[in-house]
Amino acid sequence: MTLYIPLAYSESEVLGWIETIYLFPSQEKVNSKLDTGARTSSIYATDIQTHHNGGELWVKFKLPAKGGDGGIHFDKPVVRETYIKKHALNSKHRYVVELNFCINGRTHTAEFTLADRGNFQYRVLIGRNVLRGNYLVDSAKTFIAKKTCPQSKG
Repeated sequence: MTLYIPLAYSESEVLGWIETIYLFPSQEKVNSKLDTGARTSSIYATDIQTHHNGGELWVKFKLPAKGGDGGIHFDKPVVRETYIKKHALNSKHRYVVELNFCINGRTHTAEFTLADRGNFQYRVLIGRNVLRGNYLVDSAKTFIAKKTCPQSKG
């Protein structure tokens, strides 16, 4: 089967619906779902604690390790706060932070909502805020990124 890529997207890169990203500054390798239905990217966050730093609202949180032991700790300024509407349920309040990461050899800075993704298979979801104008997603494939990112952890 031939994948048709419109001329307007010829410079975009095709990725699978699951790809590996590397979060900075730890360069921790995280398998992530690329979701064209989500506007903003999202990261699994636990132990969320807010504090003020120089008059700005900051948030400390942890991305738990896949196996449950350890994880990555972050302390980031809050870019904004949002409410996520769930079908027939109350809206959920979420903090939004900027994170740096690498996918398919390219580094990005993007907004991520802090979410309870404990019941999901993938701890990170990459939304349209990263995909738009950068990548096309082939929903039939996984792990097709060819370019390497810096790796210091497995």
